[in-house]
Amino acid sequence: MLPVRAGLINELNRAAAAVVVAQGRVQYLRHVSPTNLTAVRARFLAAYPAADAIDPIFEYATPPLDTAEVLREAADLLPSSQPWRALLEEQLESVRQAYAALLSRNPADMTAYALRQFGTPDEATMAAASRDLAAGCPAHADGGAAVWSAEQARSVLAAVLHRAGLVDWSVEVPEHMVARMSVLGSRRQVRIRRDAVFSTPELRRLIVHEIGTHAFRWENANRQQLELLAVGSAGYLSTEEGLAAWHEREAGLSSQDVRRRYALRFLASRAGLDCGLRAVVDRLVDHTTVAEAFDIAVRVKRGLVDTSVPGGFIKDQVYFGGLTEVHAYMAGHPEDYDLLMASKWSLRQIPLLRELRADRLLLPPTYRVDWAVELAHELTAGV
Repeated sequence: MLPVRAGLINELNRAAAAVVVAQGRVQYLRHVSPTNLTAVRARFLAAYPAADAIDPIFEYATPPLDTAEVLREAADLLPSSQPWRALLEEQLESVRQAYAALLSRNPADMTAYALRQFGTPDEATMAAASRDLAAGCPAHADGGAAVWSAEQARSVLAAVLHRAGLVDWSVEVPEHMVARMSVLGSRRQVRIRRDAVFSTPELRRLIVHEIGTHAFRWENANRQQLELLAVGSAGYLSTEEGLAAWHEREAGLSSQDVRRRYALRFLASRAGLDCGLRAVVDRLVDHTTVAEAFDIAVRVKRGLVDTSVPGGFIKDQVYFGGLTEVHAYMAGHPEDYDLLMASKWSLRQIPLLRELRADRLLLPPTYRVDWAVELAHELTAGV
């Protein structure tokens, strides 16, 4: 069994809290979101039909320059006991690598960090994504017209959070975002891109994805006695996003268009390792509009200043690949579902989660995705 004595729990919690502080200090996603994206996007889309579009040069906010001391303080608090030290050191090393990449903006550093976090797009999953795209999934089957503005969506999501009992969460509409919607658990925030619009089925799906999975999983993990259950290890995002996509499917809120988009993101991730943003767009336009191809390519190339070079933020493979992995695992091990919803850990840590549950150090999840599904339908009914 795991070596968890009474005094060790406090030691582990102090170390986990320090790692979370370091993560929040770096704010990686904020610092890989281009501050000039709106103007760059308009120029690129205007020039592309005449074959005049060029790889953009992106600008970014400056990361905090005094983070090194926060990282040292976290390192000093790491426990000596295993496997706990290895788990926390792995995550702290990810924060160090993220911070170094933000300071250097070196494409090799940015790409190395992403590949460490998310893995390299594999050939088998690439083949599956290509088959989905070749099957001719519709490019505009989103289930209806866009009727919800970002501010209207903000009101709905705030109501979902309030009704679920997450009264200390907020919904923000910031100026600079690449994704249309995201969750920042360390700040208990759901964020919506200011210019985003949503159809009713799409808004329902995103409520299940962002709140029912990401926010609920965060809250469940933070209610555990061991705070490190809320510290996602390197590679956990494949499980995190795969579980979110699986929830969409199980709730009947996915569609051919959603799966097509996830397949396109995987294709863009693979292409982004070898070429610049314009070439990624070229590889996607046979399956979608130029505007969507650009938006997907930006997700892969964010973090880079000169987007003509290979590499970037190769995260978006985790949606298609993670869904495939989670779907296969849940089919064979449905009894492990609560383990995943009770923590922020990945599928590879299921054996450790089982031991924690046996030692009564892992409580069942308080927040369940069913609540988000019900509230998503109730609060958008009639629209």
